[in-house]
Amino acid sequence: MLKNEQYWFLVQETYATARSGSLKMLTAKASEANDGKPLPMYQKAQCGLTAGAIGACVGSPADLALIRMQADNTLPLPQRRNYTNAFHALYRISADESYCKCTFTAHNLLFTGVLSCITEI
Repeated sequence: MLKNEQYWFLVQETYATARSGSLKMLTAKASEANDGKPLPMYQKAQCGLTAGAIGACVGSPADLALIRMQADNTLPLPQRRNYTNAFHALYRISADESYCKCTFTAHNLLFTGVLSCITEI
């Protein structure tokens, strides 16, 4: 169980770091383009929506690895993939299936990421 909790923190940190960093960068660029004036609500919303989408795209491969590692423990022994860590899981998923599988969960998480970031505004 401790192993999965560590990967959950990996998922949260990759998502939160990407979202927070891109939100700061986007609002700084928007403020600069706005001649240093305070941003109107629609510009804040655009920055928040974009930052949430970026965070979801960056964090989704780690989330996929966590889900696959948890599901692997429930499979019968002959069908288990025996992932050793999140990076091994991502490597095996991209090698055995495709890179598209790694990014497919981004579409599922995109809406959640966008909503979670827009609520910070």
